[in-house]
Amino acid sequence: MKSIKMKAIKQEKIEQLKRDIKLARYFQKFGMGMMGDWDELGYPSGKYMSLEERKKIGRKLKTGQKLTKKEEHWHWGSRFWAAGILDEVKATETLRKLGMLKQGERVGENNDK
Repeated sequence: MKSIKMKAIKQEKIEQLKRDIKLARYFQKFGMGMMGDWDELGYPSGKYMSLEERKKIGRKLKTGQKLTKKEEHWHWGSRFWAAGILDEVKATETLRKLGMLKQGERVGENNDK
């Protein structure tokens, strides 16, 4: 039982790493560097979310809970801002190319159905 859970956790970490690698390659391809101040949770300070919202998402990520679409977009939106993608349209297009957004969905909107 324990090994099944460990395998699932390991698989989830592998999937997260693959997504991070895809994003890193995209940023590298377009020469986008890091910018801005970071808070203790690894988010750009003062952008997209309040500190309480960032802490809530941080707790969910640490415990393995699923983020809502809006929280996921805020989480990735903060990462995009940190990587130099300040334009929501560019961020939306990027997430769509990576398969993380469906047609008609946009970054920063609550796309939960």
